[in-house]
Amino acid sequence: MEYKNFIDIVPQEQPVTLIRTYENAIFDDVAGIGNITDNYRLFPVRLKKDCFLDVNIRKSRFGKPYTLIERKHLEKGEYCFSVTYQDVLSKLGPIHTFIIELRGSINAEDPLKVIQRINGVRASCISGHMLGQIMLGSINIDCGRVDISKADLIYEGRGPDFVYRRK
Repeated sequence: MEYKNFIDIVPQEQPVTLIRTYENAIFDDVAGIGNITDNYRLFPVRLKKDCFLDVNIRKSRFGKPYTLIERKHLEKGEYCFSVTYQDVLSKLGPIHTFIIELRGSINAEDPLKVIQRINGVRASCISGHMLGQIMLGSINIDCGRVDISKADLIYEGRGPDFVYRRK
C-alpha cells in the first residue's frame, strides 16, 4: 500500500543540522567538562489511519541502521518524533553526516517500508569567547575578528587607569 494513503509528512529542510554548543573554552566530550547545550529537531507526522512506524539513523544510505524508535503501533492522529545531537553521537560516533529514516506499514505482519529519508549534519561551535585572547594589533588570532576602538577619555593617576572607549 502506498504510504500517502495513511500518512502525511511535513517536508523538511535538507540537510537537518544538529549542533552542540560549548559555552566556554574548556570542553571535552568524554569528560563532560564545561557547559554544553545540544539542540534537537522535531519531525511532525500526521497519520490518516492506524499504522506501525519506526525511526532509524544511519551513517549512509546503505549503512547499518540504528534504531531510535522501535516498531510502534500508533493510532490515527498527529505525532512528533525528535532526534538529538546526543542520539547521533551515541549511535553513530563522531561522524559529521547521517541519514534519518522513517519507516512504516499498516499491518503488523507487513515489513516496514521507507517513507522518508532526511539528510543530517552534526556540528559543534563555541558560543563564548575565551579569556586571554591572542591579539595581533587589533585582530583576534583565534577567530579573525577585528576590534577597532577609539579612546574618548583617559583618567590616569593612582590606581587603575580609567579608559572610556567606543567601538
